[in-house]
Amino acid sequence: MGLTEWRKGDNNFRKTVNLVGYASLMFAIGEVAKAEALYLEALTTSPHVEQHKGGVAEEDCWLCSLFVSECYINLGLIFLGTGRLEAAKLALDRGIKLAPWQASGHLNNGALLRTLKKYDDSIIAYRTALGLEPDNARGYEGLGTTYEEAGNKKDAAENYRKALALDPTSAFAKEFLSKFK
Repeated sequence: MGLTEWRKGDNNFRKTVNLVGYASLMFAIGEVAKAEALYLEALTTSPHVEQHKGGVAEEDCWLCSLFVSECYINLGLIFLGTGRLEAAKLALDRGIKLAPWQASGHLNNGALLRTLKKYDDSIIAYRTALGLEPDNARGYEGLGTTYEEAGNKKDAAENYRKALALDPTSAFAKEFLSKFK
């Protein structure tokens, strides 16, 4: 089913796009509960459900790679922030599977893995994200924090310096580096 047929056959397209946009806005302003509800609603109203009933794999679905992956990646971050670690893992794994080229999924997965004290896996996730977006200060902050928690101050400092070079306002990097002046 092509985009034109899909849009003609299902008016939920605009609703899904609007829900994802509104959820992202709510998430950005700290309305986490509202964002979670909107992302979940977007997943249930999305026309992609009909495509998959017809045998199209999620990995081959353009809508999943654009909108559904964003829902899962952001839900993963919400679940992580609210202590629902198993739900976070499931959501992030699904989001990364749908859109492995989105650095945000790997960044959030790195944070989850660090929370679980799986430092080697966290480092891999952050390096994957940085391979996709080499100028991402958040990636270097996360990598620095992971190295710091794992007890590797040298690599932590190196990554915090990189974060600070990309984002001079990085509070994490400034705080860590101020301890070692």
